[in-house]
Amino acid sequence: MALSTLEFWDAFYAQKGDCASNEWYYGEATVLEVLDELLPAAAAAPADVLHVGCGTSLVGEALSARGHRVVNVDYSTEAISRMRSRFPERRYEALDCRRMGDALGEAAFDVLLDKGTVDSMTAARATREAHGAALAREFARVLRPGGRAFVFSSYGPDEEKDMMTLLRAGGADLSCRVLEHAPFEYPDQSVTYLYTLQKHGAAAAAAAAAA
Repeated sequence: MALSTLEFWDAFYAQKGDCASNEWYYGEATVLEVLDELLPAAAAAPADVLHVGCGTSLVGEALSARGHRVVNVDYSTEAISRMRSRFPERRYEALDCRRMGDALGEAAFDVLLDKGTVDSMTAARATREAHGAALAREFARVLRPGGRAFVFSSYGPDEEKDMMTLLRAGGADLSCRVLEHAPFEYPDQSVTYLYTLQKHGAAAAAAAAAA
């Protein structure tokens, strides 16, 4: 089964059972270290955060504990049911992040966070471009003007899988930053990458529409 399929992930989390949380690339402490310089402190400006492909990660819990308003989504009902049982006071939704539709609405979030989901959904060459385009469009759709999607990836911009092309979306800018954090899964790889998709602000969107 391909990494991009629901069957793969339901089987993965069913096999894991009710064991401890599973983190991809690195744990919540590393993610928070990176986000500390990118997100305003919740005490000053709590953000509406969408954590896509959350699986059984504790990143969303860590952001909630800091005061942000977090919605966690994954299309694996196995993962979502486990997290709902562990954290009934938090919001976990079984949704496909390529097409979340009316469940979350447009322009609902200040921040979108992904750690490995885009990498998994674009793993197969045959569906890479279609899945990448769907993800980028949906990320831009749910972000508010000026909002940002932070995509943690093991793929650099010059590799065969061209993330700078896959994540392009109309009405948004895309940038890449090298992180000096090695991923758990690839001990020979000394860095990972943070792609930031920033939706144009209201003024820029209005100017583009009028042009």
